[in-house]
Amino acid sequence: MSFLDGKPIWMHWIFFVVLCGIIFGITYGMIFLLALRWWVAVLAILAAGMIWGTVVFKQASPAEPEVTDE
Repeated sequence: MSFLDGKPIWMHWIFFVVLCGIIFGITYGMIFLLALRWWVAVLAILAAGMIWGTVVFKQASPAEPEVTDE
């Protein structure tokens, strides 16, 4: 069930206008920060790669077996 199910069309318009504004603001801010200095883009790429690699590694690694004291 969606948040907007059963809501009038103007609620959809408001929600998506706000969502587009948020996405535009985040994108504008990122472009502004990346254009400040060349090394900011390098740091962003390194951080994104490390985060993405960590997430993929955590999803691919087998779960730790539970240790029971018997």
